[in-house]
Amino acid sequence: MTVRFWRRSRRTRKPNLIGVGLGLILLFIVYTIRNTWFPPPPPRVPPPSKDILHAVVIPKTRWQNVQWAYDLMPRWTPYVYSVDGETSYDLRLPANRGREAMAYLTFIIDNYDTLPEITAFVHGAHYQWHNDGAGSRTTAILNHLRMGAVERSGYVNLRCNPVPGCPTSVTPFKPTEEDIRSHDVRVDFPDIYMHLFNVSRSQVPARIGAVCCAQFAATRSHIRERPRSDYIRMREWALTTHFDSKVVGWVFEMIWHVIFQKDAVL
Repeated sequence: MTVRFWRRSRRTRKPNLIGVGLGLILLFIVYTIRNTWFPPPPPRVPPPSKDILHAVVIPKTRWQNVQWAYDLMPRWTPYVYSVDGETSYDLRLPANRGREAMAYLTFIIDNYDTLPEITAFVHGAHYQWHNDGAGSRTTAILNHLRMGAVERSGYVNLRCNPVPGCPTSVTPFKPTEEDIRSHDVRVDFPDIYMHLFNVSRSQVPARIGAVCCAQFAATRSHIRERPRSDYIRMREWALTTHFDSKVVGWVFEMIWHVIFQKDAVL
């Protein structure tokens, strides 16, 4: 009986191994075709930010093709950060931590004195489920963005649908029992908020809420309402905290609107 079962197990494992092998071969073929038919752009050195009216900051992985970003020129000038250190891209990050937050903060810190009039901050993938209004393509979102609205508000989220995120994303002083049991970052949110914004506990909002997904545009003057030292402190926390990269990115996604001087519940 044992021998028969073991033989059956070996037979069932063979198709699984074949499936894994075929999957890896297919992945290699897709990757090869992608880089043959849609090669990455030639090495580009972004121009000095002081000469730019509208910039778009884009963190990308080696798997993402961002040729679409260069199709936005001349209206938008791309500043592409390769999180994997690809030599085709001149801009570098201190570490691949915090998902898109590391690129966003690094651009602001490095260009604080020479920021473009308006900067958009977006993800590397062209098609995004959270893009709406003008469709799922980021190029459509940016081409339809009304600069006058950005200038009047100082900061705008690039998503129109308020769900998810509104009306409340985080209640810093009311973590759930599950949050406490699992040591979720929400338990530490008051302390994180105090450190990032250099405020007292009494200044931590009871509720935080805004449209999701960490894609937005901000004006030079609005970004500079916060001193450069604030952005440096925030990036240093992202680089040194014990929380993993995904969690760090989530924390910033919850508070970008607060960073840019909007109410905690937007």
